[in-house]
Amino acid sequence: MVTVNDIKSANDRISSYIHRTSILTNEAINHLVGARLYFKCEKFQKTGSFKARGGLNAVLQMVNKRRSLGSYSTFLR
Repeated sequence: MVTVNDIKSANDRISSYIHRTSILTNEAINHLVGARLYFKCEKFQKTGSFKARGGLNAVLQMVNKRRSLGSYSTFLR
């Protein structure tokens, strides 16, 4: 189970590598659906997708694990 601390740790790991993206709304769409919708604009990441956050977090965790094991070949075993 993912905890709040897991999310905070991931944010700390990736924050210096990613853009802080906007959250936008659109009044025409809000009116059409009868609710306020918010859009997280991950399209504005350097990669053009939301995958930058999860992928980068996974890679950085692998790098940290590799460091603790001492070598890349050890990490692959």
